[in-house]
Amino acid sequence: MGVLSVEPVIEANCHIEDDLTRGLQSTDLCEAEEIVRHIELSARAFLQSEPDYNGCLSNARIALETLVRGIAKNKGHALSNHEETKKAWGSSLQYLSVNGLLTKSQEQAISSVYTLVSKGSHVPIGFTDEEYARFSRNLVASICYFILKVFSESNA
Repeated sequence: MGVLSVEPVIEANCHIEDDLTRGLQSTDLCEAEEIVRHIELSARAFLQSEPDYNGCLSNARIALETLVRGIAKNKGHALSNHEETKKAWGSSLQYLSVNGLLTKSQEQAISSVYTLVSKGSHVPIGFTDEEYARFSRNLVASICYFILKVFSESNA
């Protein structure tokens, strides 16, 4: 009798990333290539022989930030010089909510995922660093896909 793996591995969750990548490539977002690059860097950091779980999460977070900023810019959000220097992820997310692309509860959920991922993989909650990185990375990919679908529907 063989051993059956019941814990998902990162490859088992590639479908959402494939859909996200295809969706990004079919948009007019200037940032699409950068977002895809950070998604790929995140996967590589997770899968390398000595995994870099914090690097994995940092790149996933950057993909989320870049997507939100890119969509906000596409929808007309202009950053002040001060915000541009800081890249103003928060004001871009808020812009999407205030302008009806996201609901307030969706904005809060996305912000919460961002906060969760920003803490890195060293979260003492009974998860290993690998489990936490996998969970958080998959959550970010799903959130990015959700935001992209909302954006695509708003342009249809």
